[in-house]
Amino acid sequence: MKKLLAILFGIVVATSLFAQIVPVYDANVELHPAAINLSNLSGTWVTGSIGFSAGAGVRTRDIVVSTVRLVYGENSAPAIQGSVKDNNLLMVKFDRSAAISVLPNVPGQYLVSVVGDIVVNGALVGTFLGTDTITILNK
Repeated sequence: MKKLLAILFGIVVATSLFAQIVPVYDANVELHPAAINLSNLSGTWVTGSIGFSAGAGVRTRDIVVSTVRLVYGENSAPAIQGSVKDNNLLMVKFDRSAAISVLPNVPGQYLVSVVGDIVVNGALVGTFLGTDTITILNK
């Protein structure tokens, strides 16, 4: 069985048989809510929309949802579910508690990344990377 190792940002992908270089595609990412209040326990999800600019050469429907992660520093949280809207926008959901655990427990603004794999016809053709800011409040 082949073991797949992807370095963050997907520059080099290696298996027990070969190594290949895969491109990293810039994605437009928007996360909601943009601010999370640590004192307020309401809310179940942090939702994200992922899209590519026209002419990017990849489609959101080729993103493998099970590989999508919300990343801050060395911490990450997996997307729980996702679906393509209007054939060019992938909507994903991250568990709110898992997303909070990725971020520092200190009020402030944090630039986070959303990353994942792009697969066409069973072959890894690249990875994507997009960023957005999440504000942590404690009121």
